[in-house]
Amino acid sequence: VLVARLTVSEDTVVGMPAGATVLPLRIPVFGAESFGTVLARVHDVVAGALSHADVSAETLERAADLMLPVVLSVDDPDPAIDTTATATDAATARPPAPVDVALHVAPGDTELRVRCTYADEVFDADAIRELVDRWARILAAVTTDPEVPVGDIDFVAPADLAGLVPARGRPTMSPQLWHELLSSVAAIVPDTVALSCLDRTVTYRELDEWSNRAARVLVDAGLGPEKFVALGIARSIESVAAIWAVAKSGAAFVPVDPSYPRDRVEHMLTDSGAVLGLTTARHHGTLPDTVPWLVLDGPDFKERVDAASPLPLTDLDRRADLHVDHPAYLIYTSGSTGRPKGVVVPHRGLSNLAASLHNRLAPLPTARVSHFSSPSFDASIFEYMTAFGVGATLVIVPDTVYGGDELARIWREQGVTHAFATPAALASVDPAQVDLEVVIVAGEACPPELAARWAPRCRMYNGYGPTETTVVVNIAALRAGNPITLGTPVCGVNEVLLDQRLHPLPPVLAGELYIGGPDVTRGYHNQPGLTATRFVADPYGPPGSRMYRTGDVVRWRSNGERANAEYLGRSDFQVKIRGFRIELGEIDAVLTDHEDVAFAVTLGRTAPSGDTLLASYVLPETGHTVDVAALLAHVGRRLPGYMVPAAVTVLDRIPLTPVGKLDRRALPDPVFTSATEFTAPTTDIERTVAEVFTDQLGLDRVGIDDSFFDLGGNSLIATRVLARINAALGTDLGVRALFESPTVRALSAALHAAGAVDRPPLVAGPRPDPVPVSAAQQRLWFVNQLDTASAAYNIPMAIRLTGRLDVEALSAAVRDVVTRHEALRTVFPATADGPVQRVLSPDTVPALDPVPV
Repeated sequence: VLVARLTVSEDTVVGMPAGATVLPLRIPVFGAESFGTVLARVHDVVAGALSHADVSAETLERAADLMLPVVLSVDDPDPAIDTTATATDAATARPPAPVDVALHVAPGDTELRVRCTYADEVFDADAIRELVDRWARILAAVTTDPEVPVGDIDFVAPADLAGLVPARGRPTMSPQLWHELLSSVAAIVPDTVALSCLDRTVTYRELDEWSNRAARVLVDAGLGPEKFVALGIARSIESVAAIWAVAKSGAAFVPVDPSYPRDRVEHMLTDSGAVLGLTTARHHGTLPDTVPWLVLDGPDFKERVDAASPLPLTDLDRRADLHVDHPAYLIYTSGSTGRPKGVVVPHRGLSNLAASLHNRLAPLPTARVSHFSSPSFDASIFEYMTAFGVGATLVIVPDTVYGGDELARIWREQGVTHAFATPAALASVDPAQVDLEVVIVAGEACPPELAARWAPRCRMYNGYGPTETTVVVNIAALRAGNPITLGTPVCGVNEVLLDQRLHPLPPVLAGELYIGGPDVTRGYHNQPGLTATRFVADPYGPPGSRMYRTGDVVRWRSNGERANAEYLGRSDFQVKIRGFRIELGEIDAVLTDHEDVAFAVTLGRTAPSGDTLLASYVLPETGHTVDVAALLAHVGRRLPGYMVPAAVTVLDRIPLTPVGKLDRRALPDPVFTSATEFTAPTTDIERTVAEVFTDQLGLDRVGIDDSFFDLGGNSLIATRVLARINAALGTDLGVRALFESPTVRALSAALHAAGAVDRPPLVAGPRPDPVPVSAAQQRLWFVNQLDTASAAYNIPMAIRLTGRLDVEALSAAVRDVVTRHEALRTVFPATADGPVQRVLSPDTVPALDPVPV
């Protein structure tokens, strides 16, 4: 029961000494069961195990990859037991796998005498005392009431939960309306540039007055509190200005990406109940006429705006009084039913967001804040509030830029000081090319190596917040070499970790994160049933308050009021790809809507490139054949590009577990290959492009008619590909070129038109004998000759490895590295003419010689 509660698992394994070995006992433990039921099952399992006690440890080890974190040994009463002993029967018996904890129990007449040995590379003494204390609490509970459900046993000391039920951020701020937060600084710094996009700029005075005029036009068109207006505008000055206007009208905006499939846009317009849409001439022709559209840069709208008053609006100008619980925006996220669901975000939590950003990030009025997020991604709100809260400049990145060198160039040339990006997008930028003061990552897990690259160069933060909350609810400062965490709750946020039976959890134990406080949104638009399942009653807040059940599995890293959350994974099948939250069920619903598909399941899989991609598995209807290309075209008409699977595998049958459920582990690995016949590159440009495709996609070969996107490529990998190709060929093509020319042949033609020329290949020349030393090598040799016993320019390291060491694999890896890099086996012997280089054969490299300590 202790192992089940600590691991939040119904499948437990403990060890029991039996003769010269330790038998593994695999025992299901279900939280709703009584202790008496579990005890009866343990008796049955132990009896079965003892009937096979003659099985050797070697056989057990071959039979399964067993890990025995806990071994329990119960002896006959022995009043003379030596409680100072350092070994037990459990420790001396031969276990089939490493043992972390051995618990030795000796029953007496009126007490149990217990001692514990443990692996000190896994636990310290305080952790073991806590472990045994929790075991004793369970023992006391079940001997008092054997029928208690094991999942409800209170096995945590109250002191362990202090400050964590709930964990609270700073006190909540007084709520403000969003238009007040956006424009309050305009009167203070009217002539400061508010918006900058390439060579266009707009001051706060110009933005404030234009949005006042436009808001009056929107009110005349019927907008006001509890009304929704669609924004079908790509990232631009117009998209930001439109948000100001909508906020001042009292309505809520619904971002609609014009690049989304028409069917998806129509659903968002219909489901939201938008009464009006705002767009530009660039996108007007591609948007459905589900709502009337006002074209911001059209002559009619411009004439109406010019005729309106530039004075600020009050509730007397609006169609109704505006309150902090009215919606500020409605943003759509992936839904498991096959359709996206809209989250209604009120004004109430926005003042907490503004205060948290400025408490943690501390931007100055001189800051230049990047606006790189899509308006359909709520991180854009994060960017707006970082800039507008202090009167800084929002630098708008053109919507044709996806990352890589193009993004770095914009940040560098525009003097950006504060930037937000998803980890995948930031990974495409070389930190040496920019001069940022602050960088914030969010939207998906941040790899430690990304923090190692960026944290030494600027202040780096990790932000966390589901769409169902007001953008960000946790912020962590990142340091190179430190664990990556979600950080502590921000202003007004309350958080609690609960197990499957809704009991609070202490530090170290994993549970589901629940978020409470005014930053929790109103729920899903027109979906009361779904809202009720995710927005649940908050027993830790005021009467009637709710908390959001995130589905994120986390744990507290430390106790106290400033508890720090560490993300561990999901409790469902939701995935994050390039910052987009995807309910895989939505993709499955679209796949099975095709007449040829009877069953579909989609997973997030690691592609050969190392990126997470979507892989779908489909079973054809009886008598039907699945045309993968036609199926993907069907999906592309219904879902945005980031939700279209990179690979589709057609199954002959559905792999099932013994209980009849889908066996996800038995699904075959997806194959990211092109459907075209392989044709080798013939020109130097084609060979260069093919080599970069092959390297960045992690493939064995790429033909000239293979499409980058059919092979598993995406917009962020594309930024890396173009950077490599431009560097190799001296060109300056943007990422859009790869979208327009996705095959090796087509992109090579575009490169040739851009000035790339076929160059002779670089080949190794003859190596002179002897090889002279370089200036740096000569300096190293000279320093060494001054004091041959000196450790200068040597790097001693001690690395702790946890687990069983495969010495042969480690030796092979070291040999591979040393073989690949000649510098690691180059020595500088002295001759009559001074030092020279000598490259040793890989065979001369000493083998690893492990020494047990």
